[in-house]
Amino acid sequence: MIVKHNKDGNIGIPVKGSTDVVSLPPSYSDVDDARWAACRENAMRMIKSGEITEEWVKVDLADVGDAVIQIESEIGTEKAKRLIPAKLKDIPRTGNKVINMVKTTFHPPTLTKWYESELRQDVRIELQKQIDAVNTGTIKG
Repeated sequence: MIVKHNKDGNIGIPVKGSTDVVSLPPSYSDVDDARWAACRENAMRMIKSGEITEEWVKVDLADVGDAVIQIESEIGTEKAKRLIPAKLKDIPRTGNKVINMVKTTFHPPTLTKWYESELRQDVRIELQKQIDAVNTGTIKG
């Protein structure tokens, strides 16, 4: 699940039924879907206030697969659709959304994970630039 912490400073979201905590730095992070599902209830206040935003992709019910988290579409004509956690490949180039996400991500493990799975060459180039800038300290989140 791609989530964005929209405030300064790290926050920790407790994982339900565990002593584990999901740590979110400011900017985007790619959190394991199962871990996010286990802590999402604890993060709902911050999601509702806009402190945390989640990236979802709309798919047909038949394409849900083994998605750990899914939300039924609230649009009456789309009852056969579900929202599932988006991966970077699901984020469109339209309006430079995916490029802007990359440029505003400062979490090295997230950038590396995206680089290893991304197939779009232009996005990979931006990911490599961002990884280099973060690792050398040229930019900081």
